[in-house]
Amino acid sequence: MAVAHYLEALTFQREFIRIHAVLGGKNPHLQTFLVGGMATAMDPNEPGATINPERMDFLVQVAKSAQPFVSQVYIPDVLAIAGFYRDWFGRGEGLGNFMSYGGYPQGSVHDYAAYFLPRGIILNRDLSKVYPVDPGNITEYVAHSWYQYSRGNQVGLNPYEGETNPKYTGPKPPYEFLEVDQKYSWLKAPRYDNKAIEVGPLARLLVAYASGQPDVKALIDTTLAKLNSPPAALFFDPWPGRGAGARNATPRGPARRLARTASQQYGDGEAKHLQRREMGPEFLAPNRTGIWLL
Repeated sequence: MAVAHYLEALTFQREFIRIHAVLGGKNPHLQTFLVGGMATAMDPNEPGATINPERMDFLVQVAKSAQPFVSQVYIPDVLAIAGFYRDWFGRGEGLGNFMSYGGYPQGSVHDYAAYFLPRGIILNRDLSKVYPVDPGNITEYVAHSWYQYSRGNQVGLNPYEGETNPKYTGPKPPYEFLEVDQKYSWLKAPRYDNKAIEVGPLARLLVAYASGQPDVKALIDTTLAKLNSPPAALFFDPWPGRGAGARNATPRGPARRLARTASQQYGDGEAKHLQRREMGPEFLAPNRTGIWLL
């Protein structure tokens, strides 16, 4: 059955990634997707526009097609397989700090309190407290990056005042390895209040769960009950050592898979919600030049 579902998933994936073709031009290596969203041309009266009523209906229908596969194949398979690895939920740990900027606006994108997935930060694996996100506390370090700061490479700068001055000091290619105790990457190291923070599906899920989001909390409690595991199991990683700089563990085992599964399930719920909403004139006004796709 596992092989049959795997082959079925390949067929399903081929259809689902047509969303990429509409919004990104092609798949893989999308040309127009940007982290955080992107402005996309929209015109209700232009058949060739990237976003018009016909394209919106197509995107909703493709998203809707995912619902049976996720609920009838993906989720049962994950729960069945995870049941054989319950002891893995107690192996290894991640950073223990998680941040989510929220997601799925229920109204204005500026009304953060109304997001389906709330904003917040969890520190030291404490699910009893969710801290507010303050962008002013975000800094970027280049101590191990091929850049230099005018105030010194040991200083962290907020992105608003950040500097991007490339200075490659690594070995001449080709090379076999990099000295990670020196500069070794083109990526800056972000920190929140000087703490390493994990973001992504698991972080969004944990922040929503700790914030008491009713849909997410019910979903996670039900899933953990089926696996006879406590919420703390979501923090563990069976493969410590993988992740940022190979020094910090990033959860990639059962917890990460359960997070992605849950994301799919509540994402399907949001697809149904969007399908019921009408695209009013504020979204399809003739003088509107773009739509922010989250």
